[in-house]
Amino acid sequence: MKLSGSKSKPFRIMILKKFLSIIRMPEFIFSCILIVAVLYFSWPSAVVNEVNLVKGLEVWQPHNSVAFQESWFEESCKVVAYMKHYRQLPVWISYIKKYPEVPFLFYFAGNDVDAFKNGINKIGFNYPIMIDKDQRFYEMNKDNMDDLSFISFVISDNSIRLSNPTISNFDDLLNKCSESIR
Repeated sequence: MKLSGSKSKPFRIMILKKFLSIIRMPEFIFSCILIVAVLYFSWPSAVVNEVNLVKGLEVWQPHNSVAFQESWFEESCKVVAYMKHYRQLPVWISYIKKYPEVPFLFYFAGNDVDAFKNGINKIGFNYPIMIDKDQRFYEMNKDNMDDLSFISFVISDNSIRLSNPTISNFDDLLNKCSESIR
């Protein structure tokens, strides 16, 4: 008695050989290279041309916060983050401690400011945050942001990069930023 699966082994080998002959074709290889090139060159760049900083907003300083300084806006190197929820803040704490000379400008544009402040107190975040009730930061930078609830930039020596603590090169960017300030 033959098992029905035994006939399928030669068929699988035939399919595999056919597939291998297809991928060896120059047209197939050229098509793959073309697709990769199109995707690579059409992918949005991580470099941004301009970030407009909004001044004059209410600055909330959590308990034991460092004092907010207007001069941070003028620093040649800084981190700017825009968010609508406090849950995005804990990942920043270690970087703020590691790079105390780098100004971090946080903009909060959520609807419930009281819930945001309570959440920040719960997680122990102690860095000043600008409250942007009218979403002025978003309005001035929406070409770089689409409709995001969180985005951050590292601005250094007139170069602006989209980056945040979840991106692998973030520490390198902050290290360079820190060295330029010292």
